[in-house]
Amino acid sequence: MTGVVIELTDQECAAEDRRAEVHFARAQKRGWQGVGYHGPQRLRGNQLGYRAERAVKKWLGRNDPGDPDGFGKADAGRFSVRYGMRSSYGLVIHDRDGEKDHILVVPDDNPDDPRRFRLVGWLSTREARIWRARGCGRPLPGSTSAWAIPQTCLHELSELPEFAHKGGV
Repeated sequence: MTGVVIELTDQECAAEDRRAEVHFARAQKRGWQGVGYHGPQRLRGNQLGYRAERAVKKWLGRNDPGDPDGFGKADAGRFSVRYGMRSSYGLVIHDRDGEKDHILVVPDDNPDDPRRFRLVGWLSTREARIWRARGCGRPLPGSTSAWAIPQTCLHELSELPEFAHKGGV
């Protein structure tokens, strides 16, 4: 699965990093602890996730900044953007996910400070649950409610009506 590569400018990366910092500060003020890693690692994960959302929006031709407190809402159009920290990572699905379509985005260059992102493919929550029931995918370490679907199980982006008119898929 090749996907589509989108490159962000330094200004776009900086804007998304600032948006993540606002979200992180608001969450800490409310006493949010989250699951897994905390502190600077958590902030960096948020920044990269926001950059991934910007890459999808850029490809869709959208420029809305998004809601820093938009957890559970669509990240780009009707899509939930899921960021994989490494190019080989699968699409993470959570039990709490509603019926929506998810797009997997991974770094296409330096995974510690990516500017280029690869939009890998997409899958609906319903299909992800079917794959899970068939034994495709693996639970995330330390979680009973999240699992990763391998990239080989995802649909090509060209199968989405929103992407069909775009080149490079």
